[in-house]
Amino acid sequence: MNSKLKVFAIGCAVAAAASLGAGVASASSVWDKITSVTVTGTNFATIIMGSAPSSRPGCHTGPTQAYAFDISTTKGKALLSLAQAGYLSKNNTIATGGTTCTTVGTNVIETLQSLELR
Repeated sequence: MNSKLKVFAIGCAVAAAASLGAGVASASSVWDKITSVTVTGTNFATIIMGSAPSSRPGCHTGPTQAYAFDISTTKGKALLSLAQAGYLSKNNTIATGGTTCTTVGTNVIETLQSLELR
């Protein structure tokens, strides 16, 4: 990873960490490459991981490897930046979901709570 991308990723990580807060209950977590980042409309983004987590909240009915989040919020913008950095770096990323879901189009997908680039 070149130095400009590292600085960008570190800045995004700091912004995301500041906005995430502590004590978020997670329903799933997966460590793999991000294979896709999709923005739907002006409010939502979906990431597809290289593998599926072992568990999901009951509300999740979308693709097994997907997480979704609202990009109209400060946290969502930080997660989108991290997701793009993870996708472009092709390095493993830890995606952690929550106990709620986000509806994107006709899919109901576990809400992404955090991303950690490694």
